[in-house]
Amino acid sequence: MGTTAPRPQRLTDAQAPGLLVAREDELAAISGLLAAESGALRALVLEGAPGIGKTSLWERGIALGHEHGLRVLSARASGAETGLPFAAVIDLLDGVTSEELAELPSPQLHALNVALYREDPGETPPEPHAIALGLVSALRALATDRPLMVAVDDAFAAAEARLTNRCHYAQSLRPAA
Repeated sequence: MGTTAPRPQRLTDAQAPGLLVAREDELAAISGLLAAESGALRALVLEGAPGIGKTSLWERGIALGHEHGLRVLSARASGAETGLPFAAVIDLLDGVTSEELAELPSPQLHALNVALYREDPGETPPEPHAIALGLVSALRALATDRPLMVAVDDAFAAAEARLTNRCHYAQSLRPAA
């Protein structure tokens, strides 16, 4: 008598562009960026007024990164972290083991471990530029095994702009000569 409706196809969040209203162009740009030639250095900045969906696109980009087989390091602000120095660095490297960082130059490794609260600072805390260099070296090391995606929510931008500027991620992540 009645017809049975076809069973809906299950989509992951990253595959369901309808969940973000009128964001097909942005999702296509993110997908294209992630699908670019392996080894190619790529950067994407999501800009716009508060409340227009940047964080939703950011989350979708992270899901797409995982689907493309990238190792994803992400940082997102929370109210509890607003006064914590290097909160974005701590979030980015939260799942990174000490073994993965063991090959970093000793001064950079120490500075980074102090910023991550894995080591005591000793008599003299490390300089911010040493922490930034440690972060760049860590990202380079992590990108040797498989493609790496670094996703930082814009809420960290104002609080850690100086560190980000010192890192010059896009330029500094080129393979070391």
